[in-house]
Amino acid sequence: MHEKISKLFDQILSDNQGKGTEHIALAAHVGNKRGVSVFEGKIDSVDISDEVQLGVWLKVEGRWGCSTLEHADAEALQNAVEQAKLAASFSDADPDYGLASSVRYDGSQSETAADVSLSMQEFESLARQMEDRAKSVSPRVKNVPRVGCGSSLNARIMANSDGLRVVEANNFLKAGLSVMAAGDDERMVNCYEIDFFTNKSNFKPFAVVDEVAGEAVMRVDPQSVTGGEWPIIFDPRCAAQLLSTFSGCFSGDFLYKKLARLEGKEGKTIASADVSIFDSSQAGLVKHRYDAEGTACQDRFVIQAGVFEGFLHNYYTAHKTGQKTTGHAAAGIGSAPAITPSNMSWAGTGMSVDQLYQQMGTGILVKELHGASASPISGDFSYGAIGYWVENGVVVHP
Repeated sequence: MHEKISKLFDQILSDNQGKGTEHIALAAHVGNKRGVSVFEGKIDSVDISDEVQLGVWLKVEGRWGCSTLEHADAEALQNAVEQAKLAASFSDADPDYGLASSVRYDGSQSETAADVSLSMQEFESLARQMEDRAKSVSPRVKNVPRVGCGSSLNARIMANSDGLRVVEANNFLKAGLSVMAAGDDERMVNCYEIDFFTNKSNFKPFAVVDEVAGEAVMRVDPQSVTGGEWPIIFDPRCAAQLLSTFSGCFSGDFLYKKLARLEGKEGKTIASADVSIFDSSQAGLVKHRYDAEGTACQDRFVIQAGVFEGFLHNYYTAHKTGQKTTGHAAAGIGSAPAITPSNMSWAGTGMSVDQLYQQMGTGILVKELHGASASPISGDFSYGAIGYWVENGVVVHP
């Protein structure tokens, strides 16, 4: 499919050269999902899906228009080009839009496209074993409403009339479950988690079971704690969730719209010296060398030792603010590219969890956040939290 779409893009770009379009950008997403979930030893659902989505983004007389389709054939794509031209005729001219510099790269055979192929029978067998294992963790486990595992294969293909040619693929396996447990007070608690794995060698579905079922059992019989102000340790997933909530405040889109809370604070201290936030295109689950516009991604600190290093930009926001793109364009299928981090993370201290507990002494370990209400513009936020009381560096009770 990668080769078919790449050849199709080349054909469309060639056929439309010199026919009224100043620039054409073509993008495609190819997805393949396989998976099985079980309940009480029987198949509960089966996921078998294949997706192909293509998009056109073009410029005619200074005006930009876009269109999408789900058919990878020349006639349908040419019709989408005509629809994008029509859309452009209704838009306002905007000189700040443009196309990325030419680059030719084919990552479809790179290390990011690992083999994650397992049969549906293997997924079914694993899901049944996961359910049995979850039930055996403790008599307090009363129900396992959902257990599932599967795979996802994803590729994106990009080409434009300035010579851009990019194919990148990311594949992964996934395993998840929901576990309900009851304590002495008969109140039920429910824990759910899904984990993703980049290849067969690190695919550990039973470790996911032990983590989720163990967490459900630990959360039963919660107790009240003394009111006051306490230090907090965030579970890694909660820390990532917080970062995801506020990652938008680093967006160049907010900057050019005069909504950025951090405008004018580049190079200034905005946080504790203990805080460093790093964005990497290669350090997370989904790896890529180029953003959705074909610009090379940049690994960079957004905050380093408390100092704000600068905003994330795509081609458009960079031009609007007189800066250079940082390679953080997102999407680009059927719309103007947005902005998103690649794989943003807190820079850790290297301390173990036990060392963190000992340093904290008495306080709260937050394991789950829910009911988020947050604004990356104002900075206001509110979360519900679930976690544990820690005393003298030891987790005491939920």
